[in-house]
Amino acid sequence: MTRLVGAPSSEPVDHTSPQWGLWRYKARLGLTRTQGAISTGNSAYGALNLAYHLGFTSTVLIGVDGTQDAGVDGDKPKDLAYLPLLFQSAEKDMYVINCGSLDGFKHVDFDVWYAGYKDTSS
Repeated sequence: MTRLVGAPSSEPVDHTSPQWGLWRYKARLGLTRTQGAISTGNSAYGALNLAYHLGFTSTVLIGVDGTQDAGVDGDKPKDLAYLPLLFQSAEKDMYVINCGSLDGFKHVDFDVWYAGYKDTSS
């Protein structure tokens, strides 16, 4: 059975800070290496941790929407400022490219990635 791993802590005072979002969603920075456990924060981050456990060392995020735009149901999301911190924290364990709408995180247009993008920054 898989268990979710969150990071219990005291509530940050500033409810507009990325740290408050991490606290609110019980997000744990960094992928968990413990077999049978997956870090929480949002569903895409859980999927990223699953990919890590399956042995993937690089991945592309497609369709991860970290904007404050209304969804298809018309509802606006709550503060998502914590998402870039969350996904950046996975980079020590896995190479991650963002082809979605996740602001503040390494972005490559999908067409560019699909055409054979090679990262030359490292």
